[in-house]
Amino acid sequence: MKLKNILAEYEKIIPIELQEDWDNSGIQIGDLEKDISKILIALDTDDDVLKYAKKYNYNLIINHHPLIFKPMKKIVSDNIIDNRIIYAIKNDISIYASHTNFDNYNYGTSYLLAKKLGIKDMNILSPLDNNAKYGTGIYGFIEEMSIEEFNLKLKEKLLLNNTIFYGDKDKKIKKIAVVGGSGASFIDDCLINNVDLFITGDIKYHDADYAIDNKLNILDIGHYESEKLVMEKIREILKEVIKDENIKIDVYYRKRKTRQIL
Repeated sequence: MKLKNILAEYEKIIPIELQEDWDNSGIQIGDLEKDISKILIALDTDDDVLKYAKKYNYNLIINHHPLIFKPMKKIVSDNIIDNRIIYAIKNDISIYASHTNFDNYNYGTSYLLAKKLGIKDMNILSPLDNNAKYGTGIYGFIEEMSIEEFNLKLKEKLLLNNTIFYGDKDKKIKKIAVVGGSGASFIDDCLINNVDLFITGDIKYHDADYAIDNKLNILDIGHYESEKLVMEKIREILKEVIKDENIKIDVYYRKRKTRQIL
């Protein structure tokens, strides 16, 4: 099946138009007329992913985070990103990113996390262009419990060793919001919706301070950890739209640990 046909079918479900203005989702490297035989799905296209793809003959990588994000005026072998681009081209590996278009998809990043955590009566936290069907984040409800009890359940369900908490750990929680990835910019959306606990990643000091001042509790579970469910969902979608059973589709789970609390 040609690359252009695979992407056309995928984008019927995850439209590229759902991406944010600042994003760079879509095809990044590749010959659209190329026949694809093996697809590797990863959260990031790092050196390990590229080497794995080459070793096992994957000729399409679909990643969540774009390899090429900022505008480029040249590609030379003097930095990490350029070297990865050169490596992919030399080894005939196409690269496609499904980033904020997947985040804004109604069954996308935050929905998957909320569903895994057992959140009920789900709503979009920050609708896209006032469209209640698409947008970033999910809020909903759980059975009322302590934050410590919920944190134990969360770590068990997501296979986490640790989380970082900001707020009043003695408070009972019922209304929860989640944003996969970096969610600090959605703190105000949580406040508008009177959320008890916000689950996300990449929380900085001043973000946490602002939330605490406004009585919002935050559980920082890590960027990768909050998005790792994305890969299996992309695989599921590709299995649906690709009719050629000879095309192998696999998920690459990162071996290295970015987040470590010592």
